[in-house]
Amino acid sequence: MGLYVSIDQHKVPQEWMEMFACMKLTRTEVKKLHVIFDKTDEKKIGGINIVQWLTLFDLERNSFTERIFSAFDKDGNKHIDFYEFVISLWKFCSLGEGAINVFAFDLYDRDSDGVLTSKEATTLFKELLGQAFDHSGNKSSLYTLLEKSSDCSVTVENFKEFTRTHQALLHQVFTVQKRMRDVTLGSSTFQAMADRRIELRKGYHITISSLMVLHSDRILFKSMMEDRSIMRMTSKMKLVLDNTDNSSHYRSADGANKSPESTVNLSHKVTARMAWKEPTSQSSKRAKRKVLPNNPLPSDLLHYHNFP
Repeated sequence: MGLYVSIDQHKVPQEWMEMFACMKLTRTEVKKLHVIFDKTDEKKIGGINIVQWLTLFDLERNSFTERIFSAFDKDGNKHIDFYEFVISLWKFCSLGEGAINVFAFDLYDRDSDGVLTSKEATTLFKELLGQAFDHSGNKSSLYTLLEKSSDCSVTVENFKEFTRTHQALLHQVFTVQKRMRDVTLGSSTFQAMADRRIELRKGYHITISSLMVLHSDRILFKSMMEDRSIMRMTSKMKLVLDNTDNSSHYRSADGANKSPESTVNLSHKVTARMAWKEPTSQSSKRAKRKVLPNNPLPSDLLHYHNFP
């Protein structure tokens, strides 16, 4: 993989450390996370499986925790390596209340088009609520949400509006986030991290909290990643932005990817991650067919449409 940097008497690829620095993680924070990771990786194979991950954060194994682990397991090998471990914590634990609903939405948006089908929305409700889904009130809330669209789909904006008055739906998401925060760097550190500013390009900065929801505008996100905007970001900044995207497609227990759109195998190596892939023509056609033309960018990010 190239050059390495010594962290806690262990060698970490220099490319990883450079990426962590771009994400505004301090060396002390990375070292602390490596100590936790190394203790959890009992067999010293360079990765932790779902049982070890659940044990570390004292979480129950259910459909939702399996889904979130799968989202963090970028390459789908049923283990989270140190790079994936750091990225998942940085991405998930620095989310505020105004962004964690987008994270939950993206976990179930299997083709990353910004719209949940009625089946995907139903799965979301069932997994997040568990047995409580059978309560008539929760089923009624789901039907009310689906009725907002003529085709019974759910957009990001509709979901965000819904969760503002139905916070109980996200209770399990907040619980997992709190456990992950408390076991690693602490809630105060991650809350402060959200206010750190990343330089997407020379002279243009954005807070991490704002960066985490930038991908919710699929058209803008795609334009930035394909360099069709005037941002002209470096490959590393594109990778940082790519790391904020939550739509890592859920895999079944046997490791098979359930998403028809996911055709690129994401290697744990940073060099492979930097090789940005153009979307397939099939993906593009499907996105054009399903994305609503009037789906607005979140109000707090409207000004990013006009980059300086």
